[in-house]
Amino acid sequence: MKKLLSILFMFFSAAAVAQNVGVGETAPTEAKLQVKAADSAVLVLHNSTTSGSNIKTGMFFKTGSTYAGSISTIGAYGSYRMGLFTYGGASPSSLVERLSISDGGNVGIGNSNPLYGKLVVRGSVGATVAIFDDKAAGISLQSDLPSIGFNEYYYAGSRFISNGYGGKLALATAYGDLGWYTSNASGVADASMTLKQPFGISREGSLFIQGTDAGYVFKDRTSTNYGGWNLYATEGRASLYRYNQGGNTISI
Repeated sequence: MKKLLSILFMFFSAAAVAQNVGVGETAPTEAKLQVKAADSAVLVLHNSTTSGSNIKTGMFFKTGSTYAGSISTIGAYGSYRMGLFTYGGASPSSLVERLSISDGGNVGIGNSNPLYGKLVVRGSVGATVAIFDDKAAGISLQSDLPSIGFNEYYYAGSRFISNGYGGKLALATAYGDLGWYTSNASGVADASMTLKQPFGISREGSLFIQGTDAGYVFKDRTSTNYGGWNLYATEGRASLYRYNQGGNTISI
Protein backbone atom coordinates (compact mmCIF):
# COMPACT_ATOMS: atom_id res chain seq x y z
CA MET A 1 0.00 0.00 0.00
CA LYS A 2 2.84 2.37 0.86
CA LYS A 3 4.48 1.60 -2.48
CA LEU A 4 1.24 2.37 -4.32
CA LEU A 5 0.85 5.66 -2.48
CA SER A 6 4.44 6.58 -3.32
CA ILE A 7 3.82 5.91 -7.01
CA LEU A 8 0.60 7.96 -6.96
CA PHE A 9 2.41 10.80 -5.18
CA MET A 10 5.14 10.83 -7.82
CA PHE A 11 2.51 10.68 -10.55
CA PHE A 12 0.43 13.63 -9.40
CA SER A 13 3.44 15.68 -8.26
CA ALA A 14 4.96 15.49 -11.71
CA ALA A 15 1.64 16.42 -13.30
CA ALA A 16 1.20 19.39 -11.02
CA VAL A 17 4.69 20.79 -11.42
CA ALA A 18 5.39 20.31 -15.11
CA GLN A 19 2.00 19.30 -16.57
CA ASN A 20 3.82 16.23 -17.87
CA VAL A 21 3.40 12.77 -16.40
CA GLY A 22 6.39 10.65 -15.48
CA VAL A 23 6.35 6.94 -14.60
CA GLY A 24 9.74 6.00 -13.23
CA GLU A 25 10.87 9.48 -14.27
CA THR A 26 10.89 12.30 -11.71
CA ALA A 27 11.45 15.10 -14.24
CA PRO A 28 9.34 14.33 -17.37
CA THR A 29 10.33 17.18 -19.67
CA GLU A 30 10.32 15.48 -23.09
CA ALA A 31 6.71 14.31 -23.45
CA LYS A 32 3.26 14.50 -21.88
CA LEU A 33 3.77 10.88 -20.76
CA GLN A 34 7.33 9.79 -20.13
CA VAL A 35 8.05 6.23 -19.02
CA LYS A 36 11.44 5.07 -17.77
CA ALA A 37 12.33 1.49 -16.85
CA ALA A 38 15.31 -0.82 -16.79
CA ASP A 39 13.57 -3.42 -18.95
CA SER A 40 10.16 -3.13 -20.67
CA ALA A 41 8.74 0.37 -20.43
CA VAL A 42 5.12 -0.23 -21.51
CA LEU A 43 3.09 -3.44 -21.49
CA VAL A 44 -0.30 -3.65 -23.24
CA LEU A 45 -2.40 -6.59 -22.07
CA HIS A 46 -5.44 -8.35 -23.50
CA ASN A 47 -7.32 -10.69 -21.20
CA SER A 48 -8.52 -13.13 -23.91
CA THR A 49 -6.66 -16.39 -24.48
CA THR A 50 -9.44 -18.14 -26.42
CA SER A 51 -8.05 -20.29 -29.22
CA GLY A 52 -9.21 -19.16 -32.63
CA SER A 53 -10.27 -15.67 -31.60
CA ASN A 54 -9.13 -12.77 -33.79
CA ILE A 55 -7.54 -10.44 -31.26
CA LYS A 56 -6.30 -6.93 -32.04
CA THR A 57 -4.30 -5.34 -29.24
CA GLY A 58 -2.11 -2.32 -29.58
CA MET A 59 -1.58 1.41 -29.50
CA PHE A 60 -4.02 3.59 -31.44
CA PHE A 61 -3.56 7.20 -32.57
CA LYS A 62 -6.52 9.52 -32.89
CA THR A 63 -6.86 13.11 -34.14
CA GLY A 64 -10.20 14.65 -33.25
CA SER A 65 -12.82 12.07 -34.24
CA THR A 66 -10.53 10.30 -36.72
CA TYR A 67 -8.38 7.24 -36.05
CA ALA A 68 -5.15 8.13 -37.83
CA GLY A 69 -3.03 5.05 -37.16
CA SER A 70 -2.23 2.06 -34.99
CA ILE A 71 0.58 -0.31 -34.05
CA SER A 72 -1.19 -3.56 -33.22
CA THR A 73 -0.91 -7.31 -32.88
CA ILE A 74 -3.51 -9.25 -34.85
CA GLY A 75 -4.45 -12.89 -35.16
CA ALA A 76 -5.57 -15.97 -33.31
CA TYR A 77 -4.09 -16.89 -29.96
CA GLY A 78 -0.66 -18.47 -30.47
CA SER A 79 -0.29 -17.19 -34.06
CA TYR A 80 0.07 -13.41 -34.12
CA ARG A 81 1.51 -10.84 -36.44
CA MET A 82 2.49 -7.23 -35.79
CA GLY A 83 0.91 -4.61 -38.05
CA LEU A 84 1.32 -0.91 -38.74
CA PHE A 85 -2.02 0.67 -39.72
CA THR A 86 -2.76 4.06 -41.30
CA TYR A 87 -5.51 5.81 -43.26
CA GLY A 88 -8.17 7.16 -40.94
CA GLY A 89 -11.84 6.91 -40.12
CA ALA A 90 -14.37 7.15 -37.34
CA SER A 91 -13.55 3.70 -35.94
CA PRO A 92 -10.47 1.46 -35.61
CA SER A 93 -11.89 -0.82 -38.31
CA SER A 94 -11.32 2.00 -40.83
CA LEU A 95 -7.55 1.64 -40.46
CA VAL A 96 -5.65 -0.15 -43.24
CA GLU A 97 -2.68 -2.42 -42.55
CA ARG A 98 0.33 -1.09 -44.49
CA LEU A 99 3.21 -3.05 -42.92
CA SER A 100 3.01 -6.54 -41.44
CA ILE A 101 5.50 -8.84 -39.69
CA SER A 102 4.31 -12.44 -39.41
CA ASP A 103 5.08 -14.81 -36.55
CA GLY A 104 7.56 -16.52 -38.89
CA GLY A 105 9.49 -13.28 -39.43
CA ASN A 106 8.18 -12.55 -42.93
CA VAL A 107 7.64 -8.86 -43.74
CA GLY A 108 4.76 -7.67 -45.88
CA ILE A 109 4.39 -4.18 -47.36
CA GLY A 110 0.85 -3.67 -48.60
CA ASN A 111 0.28 -7.35 -47.76
CA SER A 112 -1.12 -8.43 -44.39
CA ASN A 113 -0.28 -12.11 -44.94
CA PRO A 114 3.28 -12.45 -46.35
CA LEU A 115 3.52 -16.20 -46.99
CA TYR A 116 5.82 -16.66 -49.98
CA GLY A 117 8.97 -14.80 -49.00
CA LYS A 118 10.81 -12.99 -46.25
CA LEU A 119 9.83 -9.75 -47.99
CA VAL A 120 6.53 -9.51 -49.89
CA VAL A 121 5.56 -6.20 -51.52
CA ARG A 122 2.11 -5.75 -53.05
CA GLY A 123 0.87 -2.69 -54.94
CA SER A 124 -2.33 -1.80 -56.72
CA VAL A 125 -2.95 -3.38 -60.13
CA GLY A 126 -1.40 -1.34 -62.94
CA ALA A 127 1.05 0.49 -60.71
CA THR A 128 4.70 0.10 -59.79
CA VAL A 129 5.17 -1.79 -56.52
CA ALA A 130 8.75 -0.71 -55.77
CA ILE A 131 11.27 1.90 -56.92
CA PHE A 132 14.93 1.74 -55.98
CA ASP A 133 16.76 5.08 -56.00
CA ASP A 134 13.77 7.41 -56.33
CA LYS A 135 14.35 10.55 -58.46
CA ALA A 136 17.66 9.13 -59.71
CA ALA A 137 18.27 6.81 -62.65
CA GLY A 138 17.14 3.79 -60.64
CA ILE A 139 15.03 0.70 -61.32
CA SER A 140 11.41 -0.21 -60.63
CA LEU A 141 9.35 -3.38 -60.27
CA GLN A 142 5.83 -3.83 -61.63
CA SER A 143 3.54 -6.71 -60.71
CA ASP A 144 0.56 -7.29 -63.04
CA LEU A 145 2.90 -6.97 -66.05
CA PRO A 146 6.00 -8.64 -64.56
CA SER A 147 8.76 -6.22 -65.49
CA ILE A 148 11.89 -4.41 -64.40
CA GLY A 149 11.98 -0.76 -65.38
CA PHE A 150 15.28 1.03 -65.93
CA ASN A 151 14.80 4.74 -65.30
CA GLU A 152 11.11 3.86 -65.86
CA TYR A 153 8.13 3.32 -63.58
CA TYR A 154 4.42 2.77 -64.24
CA TYR A 155 1.71 5.13 -63.04
CA ALA A 156 -1.19 5.52 -65.50
CA GLY A 157 1.38 4.74 -68.18
CA SER A 158 5.16 4.49 -68.31
CA ARG A 159 7.04 7.45 -66.84
CA PHE A 160 10.65 8.54 -66.38
CA ILE A 161 12.19 8.21 -62.90
CA SER A 162 14.77 10.87 -63.76
CA ASN A 163 15.92 12.81 -66.80
CA GLY A 164 17.21 10.79 -69.74
CA TYR A 165 16.18 7.67 -71.65
CA GLY A 166 14.30 4.78 -70.08
CA GLY A 167 13.64 1.12 -70.77
CA LYS A 168 11.81 -1.95 -69.52
CA LEU A 169 12.37 -5.71 -69.54
CA ALA A 170 8.93 -7.34 -69.44
CA LEU A 171 7.30 -10.76 -69.71
CA ALA A 172 3.92 -10.94 -71.46
CA THR A 173 2.31 -13.62 -69.27
CA ALA A 174 -0.59 -14.09 -71.73
CA TYR A 175 1.82 -15.12 -74.52
CA GLY A 176 5.07 -16.11 -72.79
CA ASP A 177 7.17 -13.62 -74.76
CA LEU A 178 10.05 -11.73 -73.15
CA GLY A 179 10.67 -8.27 -74.55
CA TRP A 180 13.00 -5.31 -74.17
CA TYR A 181 11.39 -1.88 -74.57
CA THR A 182 13.06 1.53 -74.86
CA SER A 183 11.83 5.10 -74.92
CA ASN A 184 11.56 6.87 -78.25
CA ALA A 185 13.15 10.00 -76.84
CA SER A 186 14.86 11.38 -73.76
CA GLY A 187 12.49 12.74 -71.13
CA VAL A 188 12.31 14.45 -67.74
CA ALA A 189 11.38 13.03 -64.34
CA ASP A 190 7.71 11.95 -63.97
CA ALA A 191 6.90 12.79 -67.60
CA SER A 192 5.02 10.27 -69.75
CA MET A 193 7.15 7.87 -71.79
CA THR A 194 6.44 6.21 -75.15
CA LEU A 195 8.02 2.78 -75.43
CA LYS A 196 9.00 0.74 -78.49
CA GLN A 197 10.14 -2.88 -78.58
CA PRO A 198 13.35 -3.37 -80.58
CA PHE A 199 14.15 -6.82 -79.19
CA GLY A 200 12.26 -9.90 -78.01
CA ILE A 201 12.31 -13.66 -77.45
CA SER A 202 9.21 -15.76 -78.05
CA ARG A 203 8.15 -18.59 -75.74
CA GLU A 204 9.40 -21.05 -78.39
CA GLY A 205 12.84 -19.44 -78.34
CA SER A 206 12.62 -17.43 -81.56
CA LEU A 207 14.61 -14.21 -81.51
CA PHE A 208 13.38 -11.07 -83.23
CA ILE A 209 15.04 -7.70 -83.69
CA GLN A 210 13.22 -4.75 -85.16
CA GLY A 211 13.80 -1.03 -85.34
CA THR A 212 14.08 2.09 -87.44
CA ASP A 213 17.84 2.54 -87.26
CA ALA A 214 18.26 2.84 -91.08
CA GLY A 215 16.92 -0.72 -91.45
CA TYR A 216 19.81 -2.29 -89.55
CA VAL A 217 19.21 -5.64 -87.89
CA PHE A 218 22.78 -5.91 -86.65
CA LYS A 219 25.47 -3.30 -86.87
CA ASP A 220 29.08 -3.30 -85.71
CA ARG A 221 29.51 0.39 -85.15
CA THR A 222 33.05 0.16 -83.76
CA SER A 223 34.82 -1.64 -86.61
CA THR A 224 34.59 0.72 -89.58
CA ASN A 225 38.37 0.74 -89.82
CA TYR A 226 38.66 -3.04 -89.62
CA GLY A 227 36.09 -4.28 -92.09
CA GLY A 228 33.35 -4.85 -89.51
CA TRP A 229 30.22 -6.76 -90.56
CA ASN A 230 26.78 -5.23 -90.85
CA LEU A 231 23.60 -7.29 -91.44
CA TYR A 232 20.67 -5.08 -92.37
CA ALA A 233 17.31 -5.06 -94.12
CA THR A 234 15.88 -2.22 -96.20
CA GLU A 235 13.35 -1.84 -99.05
CA GLY A 236 12.52 -5.55 -99.04
CA ARG A 237 16.15 -6.67 -99.35
CA ALA A 238 18.45 -8.37 -96.85
CA SER A 239 22.13 -7.54 -97.20
CA LEU A 240 25.40 -8.47 -95.57
CA TYR A 241 27.80 -5.56 -95.77
CA ARG A 242 31.44 -5.28 -94.80
CA TYR A 243 32.97 -1.91 -94.06
CA ASN A 244 35.86 -0.81 -96.28
CA GLN A 245 35.80 -4.14 -98.13
CA GLY A 246 33.77 -3.34 -101.24
CA GLY A 247 30.24 -2.86 -99.93
CA ASN A 248 27.62 -5.60 -99.80
CA THR A 249 28.97 -9.14 -99.82
CA ILE A 250 25.55 -10.80 -100.08
CA SER A 251 22.19 -9.28 -101.03
CA ILE A 252 18.85 -11.09 -101.23
